[in-house]
Amino acid sequence: MHGEFISFDGPEGTGKSTVCGEIVKIFSDKDILVVREPGSTPVGEKIRAILKSKDLIEHIPGRAELFLFEAARACIIDQVINPALAAGKNVLCDRFFDSTTAYQGYGRELDVDIEEMNMLATNFLSPSLTIFFDLPYEVGRARMAKRGQPTDRIEAAGEEFHNRVRHGFLSIAKLQPERCRVVNAEKSLDEVVSEVCSIIKSKFGWN
Repeated sequence: MHGEFISFDGPEGTGKSTVCGEIVKIFSDKDILVVREPGSTPVGEKIRAILKSKDLIEHIPGRAELFLFEAARACIIDQVINPALAAGKNVLCDRFFDSTTAYQGYGRELDVDIEEMNMLATNFLSPSLTIFFDLPYEVGRARMAKRGQPTDRIEAAGEEFHNRVRHGFLSIAKLQPERCRVVNAEKSLDEVVSEVCSIIKSKFGWN
């Protein structure tokens, strides 16, 4: 037995976390474990708090940010994702290594082989399916403001940064069409959920 591994990813304010919850309800018979990056382990949650802290906005250089994400990823792979997949559970990850490529590679413009670092952290595990929720920066920002969500350190990086991140996700999708699908997150929640369900059903034959 081996479960399926799916990741949801994309820029800020796309609603991917909300869609995660809806997908679990729709496929309630598929034994889906939802995890998040960074997080879902004791170490990962502490790293998440550090990375999101606006108090540290001037104190975490891009390289350190990259290493922190990879450290959290190594923990979640070894302690949560691989054991769950081996037990036959299906795993849905809210963000995964594509976020590191998009945010630290394209966004922070780090001149390092981020994909190699991703593979080292995951022990060469990749999702069978990745869905990118695509949304313009200004739409995502307006959504978060409407929800009254506080802005964290990465969300506060500015429009140019987030435009590079969005470009990064779309570039990854073009380079890896066998794994990645892009969904227009400007549509209504019902429309987005319906499209995501269709993609998952087509990929895995789920009913």
